[in-house]
Amino acid sequence: MSAGTPIGPPWWQSFLAGPMGLGMDLGLLVLRVGFSALMMVHGFAKWRNYDAILDRGFLDPFGMGTANALTAAIVNETVFAGLVAIGLLTRLSTIPLIVTMVVAAFVAHASDPIVSTGGPSKEMALLYLMMYVTILFTGPGRFSVDGLVTGTALPSTSKP
Repeated sequence: MSAGTPIGPPWWQSFLAGPMGLGMDLGLLVLRVGFSALMMVHGFAKWRNYDAILDRGFLDPFGMGTANALTAAIVNETVFAGLVAIGLLTRLSTIPLIVTMVVAAFVAHASDPIVSTGGPSKEMALLYLMMYVTILFTGPGRFSVDGLVTGTALPSTSKP
């Protein structure tokens, strides 16, 4: 056994095998499902309070009307977050979420502090933004519908 060889059962060796090991795929699964589930909670809350949010006023950064802007935010935060959670069309699905979080952080919360001091802040939008940018760059990992479609979710049958 050489100094750099992981010890333990094969599943543990796979877990420790570096960036393409099981650990990376499990980490991407937790990241995708965890953050997207939380994002969907935001979208469902907007959907549930649709009329109240419109009455209060909703940001319309693209000039499409407040009702359409709110509907777009709801679709992005529910449908696209759901697609990211299951890992279907993952990289494409992150784009509307990234746009939504850029608008939230740098337009809706432009004058708010980065970290919350008890009031509104950019913090949550920036956290979601960083997560979705990470998924855009890394992809969904093996434990995803995209992984099943591309065949990367299947264990390798080749021997080194």
